Amino acid sequence: MVQENKPQKSNVFVVLNPVAGTSDPALVRSEIEDRLTVLGGKNEIYETTGKENVREVVKDALQQGYQTFWAAGGDGTVSAVANGLINKEIPMGIIPLGSGNILAKELDIPLDLNEACDLLTGAHQTRMLDTLRVGEDYFVLAVSAGISAFTMAETVRQQKRRFGQLAYMVNGARIILAKSLWPFRISIDGQQYLVRASDVIAANAGAIGYKPIRWGSQVRPDDGKVDLCYVRVLSIAGFLSLIGGMLLGRQDHLEEVTCNSASEFIEIHSRSRIPVQGDGEEIGYTPVRIDVIASSLRVITPREEE
Repeated sequence: MVQENKPQKSNVFVVLNPVAGTSDPALVRSEIEDRLTVLGGKNEIYETTGKENVREVVKDALQQGYQTFWAAGGDGTVSAVANGLINKEIPMGIIPLGSGNILAKELDIPLDLNEACDLLTGAHQTRMLDTLRVGEDYFVLAVSAGISAFTMAETVRQQKRRFGQLAYMVNGARIILAKSLWPFRISIDGQQYLVRASDVIAANAGAIGYKPIRWGSQVRPDDGKVDLCYVRVLSIAGFLSLIGGMLLGRQDHLEEVTCNSASEFIEIHSRSRIPVQGDGEEIGYTPVRIDVIASSLRVITPREEE
């Protein structure tokens, strides 16, 4: 669902991650403050420390009457802010500052600071996105078990700040050489599957780091379903075949990946404890249940005609 909006006076609460990406936090804060001054209304910029529960910070701000929330940071910051806005009629704006910014790329949100602020304070539309629920937590991009979770755990902040998405790809290729296929028992809306895979990904967004590399053209964050993709890669050659095939849009013809859709829930079981990640953060180990929560998050995006 899409709704057109025009700029208007609003009470804006900004969650700013000062250590996201390589941006100068002072310059970012100054730009946001200037935009809020022009916008008017009751505004606040909250800088995260990494120790707080951002979801509770957002919920407290909701109680204070804030009508719009901006997440200024990487995908982790976006996910944390989103957790406080699930099933609310409150829009979330994104100022992408991280090393990945996958959701911004997926939604065609500008990666340039000034252009992103122009979008939030100018004409735009809002889209209702689906989310993935694991326990009491919600995720916007993906939840996965296997190589991707190992890669997230081993890619440290310094690598992300210096090399961006390339750090994930290099670490992922290295880990592939040391790992094998795991047996998984999967339930998709109650239908049982037995698979052997190096990674199992519940993908709500199609983009993988770089926007041209996608799980498939059918993967959309607002279609009321999630695509569960099984990746089978045992070598660097297989890894390169997977990436090359995705770049060429041949996902449906690759031996290395298979996807099925779920509209209600997914359960992932394994014989051994395999790490699980959600939106780039470690969230535990298998088994894991993922519930599909359709049209549960309102996000500010560019107008379609633009």
